[in-house]
Amino acid sequence: MHLERVLSAEGANSLFGQTYWRRRVQQVSATRGLHRDQRTRLDRLMRLLTDNASPRR
Repeated sequence: MHLERVLSAEGANSLFGQTYWRRRVQQVSATRGLHRDQRTRLDRLMRLLTDNASPRR
């Protein structure tokens, strides 16, 4: 929930930047025992970070 809140408020362009947030999402994703809905939320955050990293046309 914290990652969702931070990334929606500040986006990946926050003080820490996309690389930091991508690494944090990957770290949390590696946590054992996550429920399916938690994994879904983390996948959505990773897509958000990936989409924000893509150059705009």
